[in-house]
Amino acid sequence: MKRFLCILLTMVLAFSCFAVTASAEDEKTLIVSLSGDPMSFNPVLKGDDFGHLIHQNVFDGLLELNYNSEVIPGLARTWDVSEDGLTYTFHLATGVKWHDGVDFSSEDVKFTYEKIMAENGFIASTLNADIASIECPDKDTVVLNMKQADATLLGTLAWYEHYIIPKHIYENVEDWSTCEAATSMPIGTGPYKLGEWKPGDQVEFEAFEDYFMGAPAIQHMTWKIIPEGSSRTIALEAGEIDFIVEVEAMD
Repeated sequence: MKRFLCILLTMVLAFSCFAVTASAEDEKTLIVSLSGDPMSFNPVLKGDDFGHLIHQNVFDGLLELNYNSEVIPGLARTWDVSEDGLTYTFHLATGVKWHDGVDFSSEDVKFTYEKIMAENGFIASTLNADIASIECPDKDTVVLNMKQADATLLGTLAWYEHYIIPKHIYENVEDWSTCEAATSMPIGTGPYKLGEWKPGDQVEFEAFEDYFMGAPAIQHMTWKIIPEGSSRTIALEAGEIDFIVEVEAMD
């Protein structure tokens, strides 16, 4: 499964780069096949192979990984680590907005990590073992105070499926796994916002024009749910879809 996931992630990362950097002359709509529905639209709830391919278009992480698995800026554009490895200071991108128009801030980062720790989210074990406290000196700065030095922390925060969720959406919900944002209406800071989800059929996205790294060139993106491998291949050959994420070995 790990090898399969790595192949999936490599392919979808290549696709993501294309989706964001395509020239103005390229088509404005892209149709991609996916073999299953996401389990949740809450990207930090638990590991979700199909959900990840959706989440990466809707949400951003504090940090990200490039094609060489090197840590690169995400919502944090720069960061400093104290000599003893016990203090991480992240300087956030400015002018970032959530899809509903609310400003993103350091409080969202603090809330996300504290929520994961309290609710046993996807990377709760690492965060609970490492982080003593989280501070927000100002809206564009977040500080992680560590219980112990951990040379793998940046890589953990940058790993796939480690995104930031909106405090103003999740802070007052009774259950972060069943609320509207987790089941039908995700709000992120990413390059695409959800248009419509038809379970078992397709997930539709529209470009987020206010994306802090620039609006995607491809305006509309549809992920078609096609569980059977040969059916995905037939759909590609027929021109019904433009891109296959999971390709069967026999195809």
